[in-house]
Amino acid sequence: MNDQSVDLADDLLIGAAAIADWIGVSPRAVYGMRERGHPAISHEPGLGVVARKSRLAQIGLTQPTASGVASSSTRI
Repeated sequence: MNDQSVDLADDLLIGAAAIADWIGVSPRAVYGMRERGHPAISHEPGLGVVARKSRLAQIGLTQPTASGVASSSTRI
């Protein structure tokens, strides 16, 4: 396994629940974001809803802070 595949495995969030936990919203909100064409959230056959942590961070959606609220400069 090369460094790039390890990085991708660490960077990939698979499923609405994982994405929701990462950005601090409900899984239903993640599905809504995907349906509205959010650039960081997509559907991959065989995996379902996916997002890359690095892409979420690029657009201002990051892992929730200790208070449970995600840091964001982008309206969800």
